[in-house]
Amino acid sequence: MKAYETAASSNSLVEGLDQIRMSPEARRSARASIQQGELIAEMLMRANEDLRQTFGFVRRAIGAFGHRSKATAAVPGLRLP
Repeated sequence: MKAYETAASSNSLVEGLDQIRMSPEARRSARASIQQGELIAEMLMRANEDLRQTFGFVRRAIGAFGHRSKATAAVPGLRLP
């Protein structure tokens, strides 16, 4: 999700609150909940991206190590006695 999509959806959620009949305390609580939800969603998206980068680095490192290794892991057609 792009940053502009998050901002647009949060604006529509907050504007939607104005159309719902509720007390001022409930409205403040709902807005705070929406903001907290947005922060948590953004944190999870960033964590997901960081994990993808980390696992990509690990995968490339293992691949490079395997490529440089002289030992073969398996030989096709080789039968053990």
